[in-house]
Amino acid sequence: AKQWYQRRVRGGEGPSEEGEEDEEEEEEITSLQIAWEVLELARVIYSKDESAESHQKLAKVKIKLGEVSIENDKLEEAVTHFREAVDHYLAGGDAPDSRNISSAYYMMGLAANLNQSYGEAVEHFTKCTELMSSQIDKEEQEDEKASLEEMKGEVGKLAQDSKESLRTLSTYRAEVPAQQPSSSSSSSSIPTAAVAPATNISHLVRKKPAPQPPVAVAPLPSVPSSTDSSTKARLAVKPVMRTKQVVSRSTSSPATTKP
Repeated sequence: AKQWYQRRVRGGEGPSEEGEEDEEEEEEITSLQIAWEVLELARVIYSKDESAESHQKLAKVKIKLGEVSIENDKLEEAVTHFREAVDHYLAGGDAPDSRNISSAYYMMGLAANLNQSYGEAVEHFTKCTELMSSQIDKEEQEDEKASLEEMKGEVGKLAQDSKESLRTLSTYRAEVPAQQPSSSSSSSSIPTAAVAPATNISHLVRKKPAPQPPVAVAPLPSVPSSTDSSTKARLAVKPVMRTKQVVSRSTSSPATTKP
């Protein structure tokens, strides 16, 4: 299939001159992509014919396309392919309880289960078990009947597992709130604390003492020029001493007066 795809892409020509670039392109082409291309081509060819044989072949192509879709994680698309395969099987002459149709419902259940559509998976698995029950009733060979019973039990377990998953998912959705409160609403719902009035603490603040007025210093008396040096010295000492006494009294703490 890969060689056919390469010839189809290159138009039937031989190897390209740009060998390195062609090798890189070939590495990027995956097997699933090649399979999808081939199956799509077959789907287009068989869709042009409305015969029963073409419907049977087209149903098989749809089954393969569904399997490729599962590998590519396109689960909803896979379910669609399997459902269309059932329609083509019926158009091709298959009985409603044929093994081809029950197998298609089984594949639908697997794809829906992988897609976490557990309710849909339960429906498909249940439909598959119903068709298998009809096949068991019509089967005459004991070996085939036992094999069908075993396969039916396996499909029934898958249906039960899907029911448990659906129940767990429903419980989880019921417990989780549908809408989380926004930050604005949550912040507005928080009560604000009452703001107490400011306390006056001005009496605790240590005040800077007021500056004292400058002390007036009496000017030195003029000394007559006729006075001798010893007399001048004595006259100069007395005002200085008196000035010191005045300064010391002004800087000392004031006396406390009784009321």
